[in-house]
Amino acid sequence: TNESVVVVDESTKDNDAKNNQCSNPLLQNDPEYTKYVKMLQMRIPLDAVKQAMTRDGKDSSMLDLNEDELKTLQTKKDDKTPKMEKDNASLQIPSVNGGAALKDDPEYAKYFKMLKMRIPPAAVKQAMVRDGKDPAILDRNPNEPLPKKQVEEECHPALKDDPEYAKYFKMLKMRIPPAAVKQAMVRDGKDPSILDRNPDEPLKQVEEEKKECRPALKDDPEYAKYFKMLKMKMPLGAVKQAMVRDGKDPAILDRNPDEPLEEEKKECRPALKDDPEYAKYFKMLKMKMPLGAVKQAMVRDGKDPAILDRNPDEPLEEE
Repeated sequence: TNESVVVVDESTKDNDAKNNQCSNPLLQNDPEYTKYVKMLQMRIPLDAVKQAMTRDGKDSSMLDLNEDELKTLQTKKDDKTPKMEKDNASLQIPSVNGGAALKDDPEYAKYFKMLKMRIPPAAVKQAMVRDGKDPAILDRNPNEPLPKKQVEEECHPALKDDPEYAKYFKMLKMRIPPAAVKQAMVRDGKDPSILDRNPDEPLKQVEEEKKECRPALKDDPEYAKYFKMLKMKMPLGAVKQAMVRDGKDPAILDRNPDEPLEEEKKECRPALKDDPEYAKYFKMLKMKMPLGAVKQAMVRDGKDPAILDRNPDEPLEEE
């Protein structure tokens, strides 16, 4: 009978705590805790509400306080606020990289607040993993901003993690034929040649390579001098005549000098064995796979199998 009395007392205590906070005006009017009070009013178990508070980075022990204790806590908080604001103003640390300190960074601030509320670091790190954040951030100095290199990585993720292309690399992992995945990319208005790239390199690198490969006409070593001649106020006819004399196409001067020459694509194509579109098939041959089987794979992927009969050290010449 003694044991049963203890159980009744515990449940009564739990219900009292619930009723206390459901009718507590201090918590009901606090925007930070209103939703949790509503959850209690909807008869959601106290433990479940506390768990929700912990997950959201709130102090769940607030639900165990009575009205007098809450008033005392609020008074102390109000007394400390001006001093804390002054202290924070004097402690502002200039950011090396122009970013906010980690503890004030909108992306990570709530996790540092959770630590301040004495929530175990392991639980906070677990919350970060769940939210897709790097838990190692918590091991850094909260008064310093995120290093520039890491900001770069987050701004330019690897292709396989890039929100724009990740799903296509996942499709490949799921053994969906590359040709079908590329068709899906074309349908979505994406460049299918991205799949032939290294999934661990960022898109920024791909774009930079393209820029390096096709310089603007005014910077093209072959035509730059003629555009400079125009800048020096030489007559257009005279510059075109100079181009004809040098065996160049004078119509180039009628193009936009800030755009690359379309033919440049052909000149900067890599050797077939290194060409992102065909490299994997030459690798298959290196792995002693039968020529017929590799050609069949190319047909399945929508490629011309005759490519394998060419010199792998020469670039593909458009016919």
